[in-house]
Amino acid sequence: MLELRQVNKSFPGGVQALADVSLTVKPGEFVVIVGESGAGKSTLLRTINGLVRPDSGEVLVNGHDIGSLQGKEQRKLRRGIGLIFQDFNLVERSTVLTNVLAGRLGYNPAWKTVLGSFPPEDVELARQALSRMGLGDKIFNRAADLSGGQKQRVSIARALVQQPHLILADEPVASLDPPTAHDIMAWFRKINQEEGITILVNLHDIHLASQYGDRIVGMRQGAIVYDGPAVSVNGEIFASIYGRAPVGDKFNGAL
Repeated sequence: MLELRQVNKSFPGGVQALADVSLTVKPGEFVVIVGESGAGKSTLLRTINGLVRPDSGEVLVNGHDIGSLQGKEQRKLRRGIGLIFQDFNLVERSTVLTNVLAGRLGYNPAWKTVLGSFPPEDVELARQALSRMGLGDKIFNRAADLSGGQKQRVSIARALVQQPHLILADEPVASLDPPTAHDIMAWFRKINQEEGITILVNLHDIHLASQYGDRIVGMRQGAIVYDGPAVSVNGEIFASIYGRAPVGDKFNGAL
């Protein structure tokens, strides 16, 4: 499904966002990437999606080096990768349905999408995705009128209509309250289990990660410092990721 081979990426000012990162993800895995702000988590996901080009190394998605693809070939590969953002990335003044249909842009001619013309089967696909996310009664609401949790569920529905084999979620619960954050993570878990879609989620909170992920990848200063089962995370591993001991007397995978 996904393989990174000795990937490096630096930005102006000498900041090394990715330091010799190698990672393999199998089909159907649910992987949570954790670490402090600036650890390289967002750059990692954007490199997988082709939004950021590495300075060196390879990023293989289904056996294809995404960095070597251009034009139509790259667009075809990327339409199978759903990307979900912390800030939802919705057009606030547009309807919920219109926002979800944006997930079908890669499947239709550009001139039709500019005019907002989508085939009936695409509209039905969007309706079904919204209904599944519990938003069937919000189809014609403006995105601006939704709560934060509802907006993120719209983002997930938009990713689902891409019919992806891989979903990348970059800090999808950072702006949400704790109960809503758990709801969103539960949705990711449900989609992973029911549809077998491979999911990579970035989180700051290793405690939340441990409750939902099968596998945790810990990053610090652009490098992977832990890659293993969520249930195996302990105080020593926590310290290697965050540079400090966990608060409290005990640490286990569920905390």
